[in-house]
Amino acid sequence: MQWHAYDEISAYFYFYRLGPKKKTLTDFWRMIWEQKVERIAMLTNLVENGAIKCVRYWPEEVNGDPLKSERFTVKLLKEDVWPDFTRRQIEVSKKGSNGARHVTQYHYTTWPDHDVPSHATALWRLFRKLTNDADNTQPIIIHCSAGVGRTGTLIAMDHLLDQASKENGIDVYACVTALRQSRMNMVQSVEQYKFIHLAVLEAHTVGSTNSSAAEFMSLYSALNRRSSVSPQTVFSEQTEVCLIGHTGHT
Repeated sequence: MQWHAYDEISAYFYFYRLGPKKKTLTDFWRMIWEQKVERIAMLTNLVENGAIKCVRYWPEEVNGDPLKSERFTVKLLKEDVWPDFTRRQIEVSKKGSNGARHVTQYHYTTWPDHDVPSHATALWRLFRKLTNDADNTQPIIIHCSAGVGRTGTLIAMDHLLDQASKENGIDVYACVTALRQSRMNMVQSVEQYKFIHLAVLEAHTVGSTNSSAAEFMSLYSALNRRSSVSPQTVFSEQTEVCLIGHTGHT
C-alpha cells in the first residue's frame, strides 16, 4: 500500500495517496479503519478520456447492495450532488469488529484531465465543506489518480491561504518545495503551479461567496460598497479576480 502522511504544512493532518485499484481496495479501507479517517477528498473521476483513473470504492446506489472486500463491508447511505462535486455519506464495518463507522467523501468531478479548473471557487467550496463538517483532529485522506498533481495542488492551496491570513504573505515556491521533499512530483505541472497562485488570490481577495436566500439582499448591499483596501467597490474587485482567471485559461 502506498500512502504518505503530512502535517507540517497545514493545520490539518493529511494522508495523500494514489487512487485505489482492485488489488489495493482492502488496503485502502484498512487504512481508513486503522487511522480513524472520517473524511475523504477525491479529485479524479473514475474514468477520464477513456482511461481508468480509480476504482469505485463505494456502492453504486444509495441503500443498494453493499460493496464487500476481503475484510470490509461498505454501504452508501446518502448522496448529495452539486454541479462540481458530490458528497457521499458512507458506512464501513470490519469483519470481526463490533459496530460501524461513518466516512464522508467529497468527490470533485469537474477537474479536467491534463489541465486545471478555470477557477477555484468550486474547489474552495468543496474544501470548506471538507474541513467544516467533522472533527478536525481526525486525519483527512486526499487522493486523485497518481496522488501527486491535483492532490498536491489542494494541499498547497490550504497551506498558503492559512499562511496568508497568519503571516500577511505567502511563499508558493517554499510550500511546493516542502511538499516535494515529502513526496516527489507533488504539484505536477506549471499549470497547477500557476493555478495555486490564482486560487489563493481568489480566496484571499474574495473569500466565500456563498449566501442563503435570506442573506442575499444584505450581501448585495455589502458588495456594492467601497472596498476597505481600494477605491473600487467590492463588486469591481471580485470581477477583476474573475477576469484574471479567465485570461489565464483562454
